[in-house]
Amino acid sequence: MTSTRQFHDRPENEPVSNAMSMAGGDVTPSLLTSLEWRSIGPYRGGRVVAVAGDPAHSQVFYFGSTGGGVWKMSDGGVYWENISDGFFKRASVGAIAVSSSDPNIIYVGMGETTIRGNVSHGDGVYKSTDGGKTWMHMGLEDTRHIGKVRIHPQNPDLVYVAALGHAHGANKQRGVYRSTDGGKTWEQILFVNEDIGAHDLAMDPNNPRILRCGLANPAHATHSTKWRRGLRPLQVNRRRGHLDRDYAQARPACRPGGQDRRYRLGGHSGSRLGHRRSRGWRRLPLRRWRQ
Repeated sequence: MTSTRQFHDRPENEPVSNAMSMAGGDVTPSLLTSLEWRSIGPYRGGRVVAVAGDPAHSQVFYFGSTGGGVWKMSDGGVYWENISDGFFKRASVGAIAVSSSDPNIIYVGMGETTIRGNVSHGDGVYKSTDGGKTWMHMGLEDTRHIGKVRIHPQNPDLVYVAALGHAHGANKQRGVYRSTDGGKTWEQILFVNEDIGAHDLAMDPNNPRILRCGLANPAHATHSTKWRRGLRPLQVNRRRGHLDRDYAQARPACRPGGQDRRYRLGGHSGSRLGHRRSRGWRRLPLRRWRQ
């Protein structure tokens, strides 16, 4: 079931929010201030780092647990169902993406990128073409930890994957991957070195050819002996207001609209941001980004 919104005829100076009408009747804006966030379960789902919604059906959502696979709800949160059991070989999910042009197509990247002492790895990418009823394994097994999957808004066969790679050592299957055939084959389009991987990826909503990614070395977080300047407590940089330590994940985001404005969350001089247009990648120093 989908909800609809419409606007009544209103005086010229009346705010639009005062005239909002939903399926259940008029909504008084002051009543919205009493709304609070609440948990909608499932209570045994575990930690969650991947959430996605169906762009065509407002009551359908998916989430990926770090130890419990993929779950789906079709009623706005009343009932959750695990839809990956029997198909996935691993339980840790790092990313979920639902195609905006065909919501039946879902890509799941395995292995969380929220690196910690007991992090669980995955086994690549899974794909569903029937809304999660069945799944196919699409390769990239040795990426281990996938932080983001992005699908082209008009072409569900064009998909990008941000792969962090092994959490405890060097490997070559990390960076950014692209598939133009729905995951049958993959091309590594960004590779820095065997230690640095990609954990986040933003697609410009105004021009899907423009991608921005966050890069990091996961070994700096899992082994204190491999930190660049040794183990030290977290410190807050008061001037810039972000965490100041050797391992921090820079997460880029793009704002819809006509302006070419980008945002990033967190990050440190040890993190990197990559920017890609159709002709190649270039590095974006964090100091040039808006705080």
